[in-house]
Amino acid sequence: MARLLSLLTSPWGSLVALGATWSLLSACLAADGAVARAVWVPIDPARYYAAQALFVGPWLALLGSVFAWLSGAFAGLQGGRATVRATWHALVPIWAWCTLLLFALPDLLVVLTLGREALPKAMRFYGPAAPAAIVVIGSLRLSRLQGFGRFGRARAIVIVLTALLLQTALATLLLR
Repeated sequence: MARLLSLLTSPWGSLVALGATWSLLSACLAADGAVARAVWVPIDPARYYAAQALFVGPWLALLGSVFAWLSGAFAGLQGGRATVRATWHALVPIWAWCTLLLFALPDLLVVLTLGREALPKAMRFYGPAAPAAIVVIGSLRLSRLQGFGRFGRARAIVIVLTALLLQTALATLLLR
């Protein structure tokens, strides 16, 4: 049990859990005949969710890594003492678990219980929770990790929020 918990709290374990859940959500949407809107890549919108079920895991791993790398790089520019690698290990699980528990899993539960048509209305309630949790938990962890001290929390919030916004801009290229 301890080994499983250790795996799930590791960066790669958390990314696999998120990727598997989002892949299942995409497969459910594909099976239900959902057509993606605003597709920015050359994939037929009617087949987009089937394709996303295949590429979403690696894409999420890249997105989580970009978020953590940017946070670590920005912290280093602000006098942080932890390496970008240490920051990646610390922040990727926070990003992945917040995204999984507060966004992907609620989406999946809504699709399975109420149908995909209920997603837009349901997302209004839980959609903002994942980014808010990432900023709050991530900035607390970053501040401690980087040795920013008592007054460094505001700096950590700005760093995490900036990294999250940049990562989200990248995410919009492929995530539907």
